[in-house]
Amino acid sequence: MPPIVTWILNRVDEMRAVVPKDVNQIIDAFAGRTTALDEKITSRMLAPTIIEQRCTAGTTTSGTTETDLTGATISVTPAIASVALVIGVFRVSSHTVDGDQFLGLLDVDGTNEGAAAVINATGVASRQTFTQIWLVPLTAAAHTLKLQALRNSGTGTITFGSVSSKLIVMVLGDAGAVNDASS
Repeated sequence: MPPIVTWILNRVDEMRAVVPKDVNQIIDAFAGRTTALDEKITSRMLAPTIIEQRCTAGTTTSGTTETDLTGATISVTPAIASVALVIGVFRVSSHTVDGDQFLGLLDVDGTNEGAAAVINATGVASRQTFTQIWLVPLTAAAHTLKLQALRNSGTGTITFGSVSSKLIVMVLGDAGAVNDASS
């Protein structure tokens, strides 16, 4: 038996104390214990599903309401309840007023996730890249995640560049997630 398998088998009870119930079923199956198993869970590996979507066109905004970044939208349907690690990359290609403040946001199913990438315009027309990371719980249902932006203060406009601005979603603990955009 490989050493890693022996190590895991010797720590089954320790692992059980810190993992969700569905993972405990997999631990039992791996350890040769008999438990009722959920086929949907045991039929796949626990590897993350990674989906990337780049902006397809530049998006300019000067408003104080959320504006979708063109193309930075991902639809995903996890087979089981999961957590998504979401990374938003906001590439500013130009802005018009030095000192303005803009926010890069994540919208999940029509609701703003709260935390924002804060973009302080420095030097008119300077290019800058900002990122924000979110942990988002997802139910076993269809979800739409998209990047948005708005002007938080000031009077100018800002343009987010295509291709360099992007949304990356890693659905953790559920390799059976379906990227609805590719189905």
